[in-house]
Amino acid sequence: MADSIMEKVHFTTLSNGGAALGRLADGRVIFVKGILPDELALIRYFKTDSRFVTGELIDILEPSTRRIAPFCPLFGMCSGCQLQFLDYTEQLAEKMKILSDQLLRIGKIENSGEFLQPIIPSPHSSHYRKSIRFFVGEDGSLCLPTLDEKEWLSIRTCPVCTENINQFIPVLSFDRETGIAEAEIREGDEGEIQLILRGEMEKPENEVEVDIPVSIVYSSPANSYVIAGDSTLQQTIAGISVAASDDAPFCSNPDIMEPLCAALSAWIPANDVYNVLNLNCGTGFWSKWFASRCRKVMAQDENEANAEDFVLNLDAFDNVDLYLGKPEEIIPGLKDKVKIVICETGSSGLTKEAISEIDRCKADTVFYIGHDPAMIARDLARFQLYGYTIQQIIPFDNEPNTAKVSALCVLKK
Repeated sequence: MADSIMEKVHFTTLSNGGAALGRLADGRVIFVKGILPDELALIRYFKTDSRFVTGELIDILEPSTRRIAPFCPLFGMCSGCQLQFLDYTEQLAEKMKILSDQLLRIGKIENSGEFLQPIIPSPHSSHYRKSIRFFVGEDGSLCLPTLDEKEWLSIRTCPVCTENINQFIPVLSFDRETGIAEAEIREGDEGEIQLILRGEMEKPENEVEVDIPVSIVYSSPANSYVIAGDSTLQQTIAGISVAASDDAPFCSNPDIMEPLCAALSAWIPANDVYNVLNLNCGTGFWSKWFASRCRKVMAQDENEANAEDFVLNLDAFDNVDLYLGKPEEIIPGLKDKVKIVICETGSSGLTKEAISEIDRCKADTVFYIGHDPAMIARDLARFQLYGYTIQQIIPFDNEPNTAKVSALCVLKK
């Protein structure tokens, strides 16, 4: 094993992901979690020839005046949150800096100040999450990864989740014989709870019993098995009712969507005589939002498992078509002219091929929603190569207390 080295380091900024960035005595960049900009810390790292080093916090020697006491007793041990040691207003400021930095470093976008809007804050910065996914530990308790993500931490309460979800966390445990590896808790519109259990077996080896009123679904790689209640859960997002099955996308912070949709509304045409292409449509929220505002929606998704929920959610509309396949496979075959493209991307953003096909369909407006500043910056740079210009970047805080930054980007051609 390489030798470990202890060193005092002054940190200057937060990087994408929340680790603080500083420089070692030899000039190399080091990233360490749990530290704020302008703090002096004693850190440890293993000897390496790499230009970029990852270290471990030993002690804060000179704390920032902005550092506050976190509201979760497991902060610093649990990997879920990175910014609880900052007041919420300060969190938002740091997220803006992270996004600006990624736009410059990765996207080579030097004039972001011209179109970067103030960040939309979450209506609630604690007790906001309506879904959370746990690992099941050796003792059957619900666990989250530790800060170094090498171990699991038993969880009895999670202050970023709703109070209703928190009532269920401490009372849930599972025998190892059931074969359950993960448990996700979701909350619907009326406070109803859905428990999604995941494992490799086709269904639980032993019967799962609970003494609390919940819907329970067991999900394996092969299929889903309803143990109790309903297979889907209803939630209202920006006034739109959407049903989601166990393996379908579920909005963890639906309250942020109302102000986000208000910002988007300012950019759509006043008339309804235009067609919309919705990429990565999932269970259909954005398709449903646009369906009452435009002539036609053409929706694309790669995951066939989302199709059933999509059809259910869009059943009342006869101006929506669903296509299954990759964007670069679907777009060339579309016969209707596309005016607007809206896409909400995952962790890997859009492929080069997808962006190329968006350009070929001659859409004059693209609404790009991303949840990783690095991917947002990369994809915006790719759109610019095809002649699209950035009109606005509207950051929004989908996950308070984490270092994650989301943004709605408006591009025109």
